[in-house]
Parts: sequence; C-alpha cells; structure tokens
Amino acid sequence: MTNAAGFLLLILPWFPRQFPLVRQIKPNIRLLPQLVAVSLALFLAAHALLFRLHLPSRYTGHSFRMVMSLAGAIALIILIDSAWRFWQPRWAVAVTGLMAAGVLFYPLFVEDFPITSYKVGTAGPLYEFFQKQPTDSLIASLSDEADNLPSFAARSILVGREYAIPYHLGYYREFQKRVSEQLIAQYSSNPADLESFIHKYNVDFWLLRPQELTLDFLAGDRWLQQYGSAAQTAQTGLKNGNLPALQQKITDCLVFQFQDLVVLEANCTAQPVEK
Repeated sequence: MTNAAGFLLLILPWFPRQFPLVRQIKPNIRLLPQLVAVSLALFLAAHALLFRLHLPSRYTGHSFRMVMSLAGAIALIILIDSAWRFWQPRWAVAVTGLMAAGVLFYPLFVEDFPITSYKVGTAGPLYEFFQKQPTDSLIASLSDEADNLPSFAARSILVGREYAIPYHLGYYREFQKRVSEQLIAQYSSNPADLESFIHKYNVDFWLLRPQELTLDFLAGDRWLQQYGSAAQTAQTGLKNGNLPALQQKITDCLVFQFQDLVVLEANCTAQPVEK
C-alpha cells in the first residue's frame, strides 16, 4: 500500500491548488529519480557484463524499495495535509486521524509484515556439514534445498532452480544442458552414465531426497518437466521398471543425512552396482 502510493508523487505536483503542500517539495527531490536512473543503468550494465557485476537485480531490488517508500511517505503526507485543509474544521481532525490510523495500523492486518522477501534456511545441520567440506567442493542436486547452499553453506552447486533465469541465450543454453545431463544421470540405471557425468563436471557430492527418484515425483514436478527430452528419457526408464543406479547406492555412499535429505559421496555412486 505505502509503496504503491509512491506513484502518486508523479501525479500530485500537477495539482498544486488541490494539494498545496506540493509547493514545499524541495529541488533535492531529484535525488529519487536520479537513484532510479542510476539503478536502471547498472541493471542493464550487469546484464551486458553478466556476473562480472553480480546479479542484475542487486542494483534495483533495494534501491527501488527505498525510492518507493520515501516517495510513498511524501505522497501520503501531501494527501493528509490536503484533507486537513479541504474538510470543514469539525471533520478535519476526524478525516485526518482516520487516514493516519490507516497508515499506522494497516500492517497489523498484513501477514508477514514487513514483506522483505528474505529466504530463511531451515536445514542448519546440512549447511554446517557442507561448510566443513573443501571450499572448491561442487554439489549436484535437483532438490529445491540446493538453492540455499551457496548462501548458507558457501559451497557451489552445479544447477539450482532459483538460477534458471534466461539472462541471455548463452547462459540459459549452458544451464539447460547441465540440468538435462543431470536429469539423465540421476535417473539412469546405468552406473556408467553417473560416472561420465560426475567426471565431466567434477562433482563431489550428490544431494537428494530418496522420494525424488520415483516416477510419481518426476511426473509431478513441473520444473523438471520443462526439460522435455531429458525428462521423458528419465520417465521412460522408470516406467519400464529400471531402478536408478543412484537409488541403489544410497546406503553404501551415504555420508550425511538431515531429515529426508541425503548426501552421497559422488565418486562412490559411480562405482558398479554390486549384484
């Protein structure tokens, strides 16, 4: 609500008679559009120099929130002042008080206020385990929990759902290739496919939930189904009753478990399955 009110600051100055307080806006207000312009310029530069200037959203996510919060506050004060002047004296206090109360107390009726979009890690022991591993460790996983590992465990992952963003074709083609190859390796019944994938990308650990190796999970995962031919190949194998080689190595290659998440030593999973 308050952030959306920031757009009113673009309109109110055009009506100084109805909103007299706009005349008190100082020239320094230009700092707000300047901040927006700089943020957009850096956003575009970060796209052009992808990852050399970090993620593009770094330059707009926080600055836009600050601009909209400040602009919204200014706009609401202008509206409250106008209401005070417009209404008859007996109504001025009531109307102004009602508007002020709405601004002050509406957060009580908003779930999870303030809305920060912060991610909260819930697998502390898992993060601690990976933090103890060499810093150059690479983790392969198609689980949603993998998205949290770079931030909370400070370890690299091969792919993550959160990073499936088509910044440009070069980035997304490589990302799509990695996911497709990992899909095939994860659901293949042939240990040679696992070995080839692990050696190609120098994977150290495999993170998954055992239930992710089932046909029901794969068929119901909309994100994985985007990777058409790879997902179809994996599903066909499961439909034919082929047990993924990775599933057969969970007991032998398990190095850590937290709730339903298991961590497997990658090189161990590539060894031939014992009959």
